[in-house]
Amino acid sequence: MEQGESKSTGIAGLLGQFKPLRLIRAWKKCAGPVLCKQSRFLGVHPHPKRPQSLQLLLEVADPIWRQEFQYQSADILERYRGALLAEGFTEAELPEFISIRAQLSVPTSPVHK
Repeated sequence: MEQGESKSTGIAGLLGQFKPLRLIRAWKKCAGPVLCKQSRFLGVHPHPKRPQSLQLLLEVADPIWRQEFQYQSADILERYRGALLAEGFTEAELPEFISIRAQLSVPTSPVHK
């Protein structure tokens, strides 16, 4: 192995083990391009009413997509949990709930004066 190759492999290996990146990678694998395009992954956080449980938190562009995500929520959560297991997460680290919220405001491009 060449010196530059081992260094980049080492960095890539370290980044591959970085928990937030593994959470995002699992989301992209389970959601696919359409759901990823229509959502923003906000992470896995403690459930507000059940702090010992985790929830997958997503934000979608509008109420129509929120309804679609809610309709598919059990399937989405099951696929995400499977993707996390494939990433090496333990059962204790898997979300038990999913929370989907509609985006409060649509980001716009800055106004140039």
